[in-house]
Amino acid sequence: MTENVYEDRFIRFSITMDTVLKKIQKYKNDRLIAYGLRSMHLMPMYCLFKEHNGLTAVDLAKKCSVDKAFISRITGDLKELGYVDYTEKNTSAQYKKHLCLTDEGKNVMKKVDDLIGEAVEIVTRGIPTEEIRTFYNVLNAFDNNLIALTGDNA
Repeated sequence: MTENVYEDRFIRFSITMDTVLKKIQKYKNDRLIAYGLRSMHLMPMYCLFKEHNGLTAVDLAKKCSVDKAFISRITGDLKELGYVDYTEKNTSAQYKKHLCLTDEGKNVMKKVDDLIGEAVEIVTRGIPTEEIRTFYNVLNAFDNNLIALTGDNA
C-alpha cells in the first residue's frame, strides 16, 4: 500500500470522526438545555437511569469511562439541579455512597430517553441491521487497536 492511501485514510477517518462527534455534541446540547443539562451530564445520568439501585461514584466513573474527578464535578452539578442524590445519608465516606436519580431526575431521563430513541431511529434510518452490526464491530476493532497503539484504555 502506498503512502497516499494511508494519508487519505488518516485524513478521512480523522475528519469524519471529528465531524460526527461535533454533530452529536451539538444535538445533545441543543436538546438537553431545556433541562439545564449539557452533553457531559448525559452519560452519568443515563447510567444512573439504567441502574435502579444506584452506583457509587467509582462505579459510575468506570461505566462512563471517565475519571472520578469528572464524576465528582458532574454529580455536583446534578445535585444542584435536583436530579441526583445519595441513597445513604449517614455514611461519611463519599466514595461508598450510592448515587441515584431523584424522582425529578427520573422524569427528565424518561423524556431524554425518548429523545435518544428518536435520534437513533433517524440516524440509522435506511441502514440494514447487519450493516449497523458490522459498523459497531469495526468501531470496536478500531478502539481495541488504538488501545494497543497508545496503551490508553480511557
